[in-house]
Amino acid sequence: SDVYKRQIACLIIALTSNHNHNHFAHAQHTGSGDPRCPADFDPLKSCPSSMILPGGAGLNPTRNSDPTTCNDQENCPRCLGDDVWQQKLKDEIGLYAAMRDPDFKPWVMVNSWLSHAITSTITMILLRDAMNISARGAAKYIDGTVDYICCKDFSVNMEQWESGTFLDDATEFTVTSAPIGYQGQGAFFVPPYTAEKFPLSTTYQAYKYLDDYKTIFPPSFSTDCTNMTVSSAGGCTAGNYVCETNAWTNTSCYDDKWYVPPQCNVPGEVGSPNTTKCQEIWHADPTYDGGFFEGMIRNNNLNMTASYLGVTRHNEMVREAVGREQDIMFYWYEPDPLIAQVKARVVNFDPDTLECASQRRSDPTLSTAKCGYPVMTLQKRTRKENLALNNDFKFFFDSFALTRGQIDALLATHTSGGGNATVYDLSCSWIKDNFDTWKDMVQNTPSIAAQSTDASSALSLSLIHI
Repeated sequence: SDVYKRQIACLIIALTSNHNHNHFAHAQHTGSGDPRCPADFDPLKSCPSSMILPGGAGLNPTRNSDPTTCNDQENCPRCLGDDVWQQKLKDEIGLYAAMRDPDFKPWVMVNSWLSHAITSTITMILLRDAMNISARGAAKYIDGTVDYICCKDFSVNMEQWESGTFLDDATEFTVTSAPIGYQGQGAFFVPPYTAEKFPLSTTYQAYKYLDDYKTIFPPSFSTDCTNMTVSSAGGCTAGNYVCETNAWTNTSCYDDKWYVPPQCNVPGEVGSPNTTKCQEIWHADPTYDGGFFEGMIRNNNLNMTASYLGVTRHNEMVREAVGREQDIMFYWYEPDPLIAQVKARVVNFDPDTLECASQRRSDPTLSTAKCGYPVMTLQKRTRKENLALNNDFKFFFDSFALTRGQIDALLATHTSGGGNATVYDLSCSWIKDNFDTWKDMVQNTPSIAAQSTDASSALSLSLIHI
């Protein structure tokens, strides 16, 4: 009958209609209005959506200068775009079976250190090429939980260190986290040949109690001032030294250049260092783990001063010193290609505890903590409500992980780790070479229309014969 034909036709339309199954709420360029947010929090400066130019005219280049971000075809061309890969993705993981809302564009934070950039780039390529989700990279540092709680933007960080400002989330459960699969830490390091010549050089007590270990490294104030400037053009002048960029409130740089603990001063004369009493360690930047390691030196009564070299010069000088087998101690962090390349060993301090952590301050003069840097299980982090927007994205967030061995191998192939690959190149190569590793981390749930293709075809045939 005509009524039956109309009913069948309506059913076909219902089954094949392109519904928005993600129920995606468009990101706002405003804060969340959460009362926990600081009064001076400015979403127009702090939230990822501030990277979009007015009127949606692309990404603001002044807010997105990191060349490793996967934002366009120049920085991040399609990795799995050839016919062979496209067919493999369709056959084995159901690519394109799920209909994606074109406005579903999560921000993936991309920070300046290499392990973060690699993990984030792999994430963006897999979301785009294996799940057809338009992820965007944001060259923005997220510290603690403030930006997650105070921004409405859909942002995700795939390597979050447990540092910074954390708002109370014990009852709200706004933020959700999961381990990325590898650990990280900041530390003092010595080269492997130093550890061989001085077997106790990887424990801090040796530098405190054994005379032979108090003269291993160059004497304090050995570093030439030209290696401690912010700008080489500015010369050795006040206001142009790396040490002066510190955020300490009760501590000053000696002669604008060095951190000098009290035990390295002439007895009874504050600010008058004994130039022969202490040995020098190399630090990159006083804002890196601000005050943490200076406090460890001071509170453990180690006869050491710190020279601040700037990140690029620090890494260059470490590599050069290792090349000539000079005994040095230096600050850095891992995972990082510098540590892997020079095969540096961690100098161990007393383990971190809650009691010790409570004594830690960002100014070395105010800190009473003696323990070492905590070994952190690095996290993936986002707002919990973001994961409710798309089940496939939630599945990926929950599933994606890299091991320490995998990230170290990737770091070693980068140009800064002794290899010849860029972040994008090594990320794409890893994805192509490790399909069996990541294929179960992605999910493409067929949409209603895709699931109903056979049914609608059968109904169409039925309609023809009615």
